[in-house]
Amino acid sequence: MRLRHVDVGRSVIALHIANGRLDLDIPGMALYGGKGAGKVVVDGSASIPAFGARFTLERITVEHVPIDIAGLGELSGAGDLSFELIGRGNSERAIVGSLNGIAGIAFANGTVGSAGLGSLLKSELGPAIGDNSIPREIAYTSLSATATINRGILRNGDLKLAGPNMSATGSGALDLAQRRLDYLWFPDIAGLGNVRIAITGAWDAPTYKVESVTIAKGAKQPPRTPR
Repeated sequence: MRLRHVDVGRSVIALHIANGRLDLDIPGMALYGGKGAGKVVVDGSASIPAFGARFTLERITVEHVPIDIAGLGELSGAGDLSFELIGRGNSERAIVGSLNGIAGIAFANGTVGSAGLGSLLKSELGPAIGDNSIPREIAYTSLSATATINRGILRNGDLKLAGPNMSATGSGALDLAQRRLDYLWFPDIAGLGNVRIAITGAWDAPTYKVESVTIAKGAKQPPRTPR
């Protein structure tokens, strides 16, 4: 089965519709080379429709999944993904703005696009950064994060990325309905230094503010201009 460019392999699905309510139980499915299970409920029996979804995906492998948030590009890697969401509303925007739930990701041995952030880091670390120090994709050995969602606001405080050339942590909030973010990102480039960056505004065209820069011992100090 193919749903909006997602290939689903051998699966077990139970569908029940009665009195304006749809229950879709998926106790087992093959997806992205791994396995998963979940449940979707759509209740249209009241004046305001309600929606709920719960999925757990294990040992899946994804390639070039678009992120397009805050200068990050496509994500590739393998691991586990889970989420549980509930919401209600008469439109997609209303449902997104009402969402409550949790989510988590634990991936390994992949890449994440960095084209939108490479020039910023190079300008801040200056001569310490070579042309190939920040490639268009950052290779990582592990990537993990958890999140809580309350009334359409996703909050994360434990983003961790570890890689051979760059590591990073992050924390902040994303307004899912308004497509805006308020996030702090702390990239650390091996042997060169680290940066504290505040990312705010619309997530497809955010504002970056470098709050601090630390140059590693022995790395060449870039010239600084008054801000």
